[in-house]
Amino acid sequence: MTMGLKKILKPFRESREHRRARVIIVSYPKSGRTWLRAIVARTFAEQEKGVPEELSFDSFSVSRAGGALPTRYTHDDTPNTEARSYTRLERDKSRYRGKKVIFLCRDPRDVLVSCYFQATRRHDLFDGSLSEFLRSDEFGIRKILTFYNIWYASRDIPSEFLLLHYEDLHQAPHAQIRSVLALMGIDEVDPGTLDRAIAFSRFENMRKLEETNYYGIKGMRPKNSNDAESYKVRKGKVGGYSEYLSPSDCDYADQMIKKLWCPFLERGRRSGA
Repeated sequence: MTMGLKKILKPFRESREHRRARVIIVSYPKSGRTWLRAIVARTFAEQEKGVPEELSFDSFSVSRAGGALPTRYTHDDTPNTEARSYTRLERDKSRYRGKKVIFLCRDPRDVLVSCYFQATRRHDLFDGSLSEFLRSDEFGIRKILTFYNIWYASRDIPSEFLLLHYEDLHQAPHAQIRSVLALMGIDEVDPGTLDRAIAFSRFENMRKLEETNYYGIKGMRPKNSNDAESYKVRKGKVGGYSEYLSPSDCDYADQMIKKLWCPFLERGRRSGA
């Protein structure tokens, strides 16, 4: 199948998967979704029945092969390959009615910095400075906060809703993954299986797997192997934004967070984000 045909058919495939999915994991781009997917897929692969490695990032298939409820991952209407203004974000989430939703949240300042490198080093969507990116209607922090607030207002629409913080996934990965798996219909996981899955998916190993094209897919390869900021698995740090944002940009980000405060952020801020 040609790339052009795949692009044409993609919306139809995604619509079909959305209808069939029982669990949907929603996140803004660069919130830790790749890491979460890797841990979940590896957990299934480590089980005795096993799941082929080539299915690791075919999330709908891997959930079914692992005996879980059909699960789909989505950035909703904020794909990282599209420059959509925060004013055009969809507020009607009725299509999630009857679904179980896991919402993966991360400090918007860390999300912002990671999205900047995604947009400039991997997708060539933006050619300005990080300071300009921060203030952009199409990519900036206002868009991230608007997305969070839309979902906060819509959290009662799904049949079940689980808020998952990236920061908590760092601090207590075992407990967080067990919560995710439970919503996916997997109540019992062997502790050793989970230990191995989390160890396999640690940042250093995921970076090495990307360097060697372990998964064999374009989305899990660096754009430029000599540019550390062009990797899909870039740094994975909590609070790493302070290394990139200037004092004035940090002030602007903090002011926007205060102005557009979302209760989803409460746990992440307490956990050191």
